[in-house]
Order: sequence, then C-alpha cells, then structure tokens
Amino acid sequence: MVGGFAASSSLPIDPYNLDSVEIARGPNSTTAGLSDAGGTVNLNLSRANATREISSISSRVDSYGGYRVSLDLNRPLIRNQLALRFAAVYNEVGYVRKPSVDRTNRQQLALNFRPFRKTNFNASYELFHEWAQRAN
Repeated sequence: MVGGFAASSSLPIDPYNLDSVEIARGPNSTTAGLSDAGGTVNLNLSRANATREISSISSRVDSYGGYRVSLDLNRPLIRNQLALRFAAVYNEVGYVRKPSVDRTNRQQLALNFRPFRKTNFNASYELFHEWAQRAN
C-alpha cells in the first residue's frame, strides 16, 4: 500500500521520498482497513510541510564504480498555508563485468495548500526513468 491505497504502480520502491513506513501485523490489521490477515505494509510518501524548511543532501560511492546522490528540499511559500517539496535521487549501480550499468533517475514534487483551518489539499507527482545494460 502507498499512502493508504493499494499500489497500482509497478515502480520499484526507493526510500528517497518516504516519510514513514507503517506495518500492521496479524489479524488486527484487518480492522485498519481492507487487508490480509497476515498483515500489510503502508508506505507514506513525503509531503510538503508549510511550517518548516527542510534541506538535505546525501551521497555514497561503492567499489564497483556505482554512486548515489539524493536531495530533499521543503520550502514554505506562505507560512502555515502553502508549501512545496522537491525530492530527487540519481542512483548508478556498478558491476564487476563492464560495461554493465543500471541507472535510475527519480524526482518527486509535492504541494500542500491549506486555504482554511480545517481544509488541507495535498498533491504529489513522481517522475521515474531507469536505464540498464546488464552483463551477459
């Protein structure tokens, strides 16, 4: 599940745009919604936050020539009313056998608009591109 809804996408999961992960286990998971008796996992995508700024960048490299860079920026445009959040990741997996490579480029844009005290609109859009050249 993604955001409380059954996932209708075949995109692979990447933690760059996750705020939290909820795990409902056992038969009680059916009381939280339509679920299997064995439990379910709900992924909560990142949302724009109109109360605070967030700036985060991280990177890593590996011994096979692979690397990953991720960015997360949240900006309140109108305090407590309007916010925009941008998250992006570029991941390149290196392999022993060259020229094998797997490149993933993802971006998410999230908007939060709160025109009234008890009215809140959230919107999100994600762009995904993957290119791979596997070893023989």
